[in-house]
Amino acid sequence: MSAAERAPGGGAPEVPDFRRLDFPRLWEGRERTTEVEGRLLERALARHDGRRRAELGTGAGRLSASIERGAAEYWGLDHQIEFLRVLAAARPPGPGRRYVAANLYRLPFSDASLTSSVSVRVFNFLADPAAVFREVARATAPGGRLLLTTHPHPSVGSLADDVKSRLEPGLPRSPRARTFSRASPVPVAPAALPSWSWTRESFRRIGESAGWRLDAEYAVGLEDYRGLRRLPASVFLGLSGIRPVVGLRPTWFTDWVRTPEAGTSPKDAGTSVLSCPACRRPIDEPDRSRTRCPGCGLPWELVGEVADLRVGPLRPPAELPESAP
Repeated sequence: MSAAERAPGGGAPEVPDFRRLDFPRLWEGRERTTEVEGRLLERALARHDGRRRAELGTGAGRLSASIERGAAEYWGLDHQIEFLRVLAAARPPGPGRRYVAANLYRLPFSDASLTSSVSVRVFNFLADPAAVFREVARATAPGGRLLLTTHPHPSVGSLADDVKSRLEPGLPRSPRARTFSRASPVPVAPAALPSWSWTRESFRRIGESAGWRLDAEYAVGLEDYRGLRRLPASVFLGLSGIRPVVGLRPTWFTDWVRTPEAGTSPKDAGTSVLSCPACRRPIDEPDRSRTRCPGCGLPWELVGEVADLRVGPLRPPAELPESAP
């Protein structure tokens, strides 16, 4: 069993390989969900400082346009370089738009360099979300924001999964019903990739322990059910902030603020953008030639229009080359 397939805390986490998913087929017929999530993103991101925004997990770029809108500088990140190359072909990079292949556990950004980050439908696939919370906090200026989604339990979604896993033959079963479990995290079944579900309270504690304050939350997801897709997006958006029914919704958008530190301006983003993901030394953007970090020797290069700055999940600098050849 790989580290990515173990429960959180069971070992060094690996980045999930989303290339196993057929995104066009996965999102076929779900245009209403994309519309609702895109409009909700734009509404929530109006509260963010858009000077330097990172999308953490672009996938095939389903929501990238909505996430980039209003940002002076946009960085699209994904571990799968194939996704980024397709996205770069459709939305070419320029002075205010960059694409970087990176590991969420080892971001290639300098300390306090980001003012805004967004991660949609990613955190439930992370074996160690607390580590990613901490890593994004490191790269975010105090007062900066992180908008992310999670799919907690209990919810309509967890109940539907529990029923489906028990009624449909051949589907993998979770060892216990997720909806009524007080445990956190709980493995999600059925699922195309290893994933986990947290209660809302336990997920809030994870974020707070990493230096974030939960500032706002919006609950949607009912638009993803066939019987409700004919309703206009405005219905789901109007209900997204109503507190008494938040617990029923499968998809939870959470907006976090990086806890300010004494003596630092809440909006003071660092001027040095990129740093080596292994040794944290500031680096320049890769050019057409293959090069190495002058500090630890980590190789990086430009693949098409995408900078490849990936490093192993928890690979210590001691295991990397000591210097460039």
